[in-house]
Amino acid sequence: MEVIPLGLRYVAKVGSNVLDLTKQAVSDKSICVQNSDVFVVASKIVSYEQFRVVKSSDVVPSHDAHAQAKQYAISAELMELIRQEADVIYGGVEHAVLTLKDDMLTVNAGIDNKNSPIGYVTLWPNRLKTWANRYRLELMQFYHRKVGVLVTDSSCMPMRFGTVGVALVASGFKPILDYRGSVDLYNRRIIITQQAIANSIATAAHLTMGEGGERTPISLVRDAPVELNDETFVGSDMLIPFEKCFFTGALLDYLRKKQDKLNQ
Repeated sequence: MEVIPLGLRYVAKVGSNVLDLTKQAVSDKSICVQNSDVFVVASKIVSYEQFRVVKSSDVVPSHDAHAQAKQYAISAELMELIRQEADVIYGGVEHAVLTLKDDMLTVNAGIDNKNSPIGYVTLWPNRLKTWANRYRLELMQFYHRKVGVLVTDSSCMPMRFGTVGVALVASGFKPILDYRGSVDLYNRRIIITQQAIANSIATAAHLTMGEGGERTPISLVRDAPVELNDETFVGSDMLIPFEKCFFTGALLDYLRKKQDKLNQ
């Protein structure tokens, strides 16, 4: 598998068209787009296209937002936006609040001031399923090739420093490869393993995109282990219920046992 970073000539501006940025970056690299290529796009430039950027000084925090902001050592304006954007707020640590947003666990409901214009924060994109499907069809029409699309953001792994890539939406290929029912090297039946294809590609592309001033919000992934189709998958298609997830399910089990001991 090959990951080709598609750097931009300049910093993308709010309102920039992602398709236009992609075509320019592909042209600058003199790349010939091939069948089964997967275009990986950072969610931030999709948010830019959708004008999902908020001026912090325009946000009026509530009383509750002020109280929670002190608890987590973040600005009251950011806390107010988290309260507006998050589906669920679970709690947090200094500078970071764990939330559920669009069926995904994420920090601060996906809101980020990093690589946002000074004085502004960027929200996660809206209607990503529709956006990704349209973008994929536009790419295929322009390049006359069958391609896939992946919109990504950075995320964290439990009890590990650093960020990895995570898939917000996969268009044109299934995000999960299900090994259940197949056998391993020693002919043992595989019980629970499913490979996160979309997240793995997202992390590979994340290495080329970077997290700072690289100006590389798009990557082209070639020879990825995907079989292209015409479907688009969002967070709910990749969701594991809390009680079945290894991390959250185990923590819930631990807390239940701890509470039982306290009640004895």
